[in-house]
Amino acid sequence: MASGGAFVVIDKKNDNIIGSTRFNPVPESENAIEIGWSYLAQTYWGGIYNKSQKFLLMDYAFQHVDNILFYINKHNTRSRKAVEKLGGRVIIQLDNRILDGRGDATVIYCIYKEILKR
Repeated sequence: MASGGAFVVIDKKNDNIIGSTRFNPVPESENAIEIGWSYLAQTYWGGIYNKSQKFLLMDYAFQHVDNILFYINKHNTRSRKAVEKLGGRVIIQLDNRILDGRGDATVIYCIYKEILKR
């Protein structure tokens, strides 16, 4: 997490790059990290890839922090449903504003370490 770098997602069946994701520091909290800025080629949507990459990142992150945040636009139902399937819960929803430095995010989801481990 200290590197600040992104991860490339590779389909090992053909060694093609199919997407990317990354950790992002949360300046307001020493006990949280953002997982986001994730992209997958459209042909990989709806499969195991998003869930698998998120669980890999969460397993690692939970060794260092207790909370994982996801910043999403309230109209992005695909991403919202995906995070909810992972166990994410809305902790903040902003009406008619976006968060500085977070693209067009208007909703913050959190996955809590103690809830996920149950």
